[in-house]
Amino acid sequence: MTPRRIWTDKSSRARLKVPSRKRARIITAYVKSRKTGLVPGASLVFKGKNKTSDYHCEMNSAVWLKWLQDQVLPKIGGGVLVVDRAPYHMKLSEESRPANSSMKKSQLADWLEEHDAAQTNWPPTWRQAKTVAHVRAQAAKHRPTPRYLVQDLAEEFDVSIISCPVAHPELNPIEMVWGTVKVALRYANVAFNLTRLQELVDVEFNKMSAAIWAKNEDHAISMEDHFMDIAAMRVEVEDRADEMDIELEDADSDGVNDCTSSEEDGENERDEDEEDTEWIRLCRRGHALIWALTETCYDGVTDFSMSRRLAWRQRFNL
Repeated sequence: MTPRRIWTDKSSRARLKVPSRKRARIITAYVKSRKTGLVPGASLVFKGKNKTSDYHCEMNSAVWLKWLQDQVLPKIGGGVLVVDRAPYHMKLSEESRPANSSMKKSQLADWLEEHDAAQTNWPPTWRQAKTVAHVRAQAAKHRPTPRYLVQDLAEEFDVSIISCPVAHPELNPIEMVWGTVKVALRYANVAFNLTRLQELVDVEFNKMSAAIWAKNEDHAISMEDHFMDIAAMRVEVEDRADEMDIELEDADSDGVNDCTSSEEDGENERDEDEEDTEWIRLCRRGHALIWALTETCYDGVTDFSMSRRLAWRQRFNL
């Protein structure tokens, strides 16, 4: 975490000796709130001893859930916790774990019985009579609704969980904070020791006040509202395009685009008419899209409340 370019006098003493990357690391987790900024006493900071590029063997689901249970959820009871879809965040509960392709036939049969998914008209000897393909297809039809361990844990503290979609850091305010902190650490980390780095991390995160966090949160919510508007606009545009296709089909059936040329050139002209019709359809689709985009751009989004955001997700079971 140091700048890639620095000013030097071309001597070896003027250059920073950057150590190898295969060293210990600091693993951190923080929770921020619109009211308090950094939630007091809810941080997790420890030194990782694993020197590989993957830190998930040390920061795993058990460690993360234990941290939430002891330090985070008791302090935000009745609130909303926004998390990303890191693998250790999205660990399924045992009841909602689906059958997977690595299961053998006996394991798939046990899964069907545990979830009451076997068909009632199957014979008593279905475990032997049915093929692996039949049993796997039946399990796929009864794939349970995902339920995550963090949801069960948060429910005990009356906390709602919002999971950000994959590859959309703009919807998670903490990602904006991480970006700011990482840039600051790159320029401040010149000692290359974990103790100093840990001090710098604490300093930079404490700089993220409640006002800064509220600004990042408002930006994330406005981006989500923007995506909602785009989704609604897409449905409207597609409906209009379908209506235009129906009008064009009706025009063709009424003979508007019938050919009146000689029989020799009839086939070529019909091809040209089909190309023209497709071109007109695409132009009308583009016109409708531009009109809808323009109309949406002038609609200001003013409601940034977290309650509205949560209510929308619950309505559509997201």
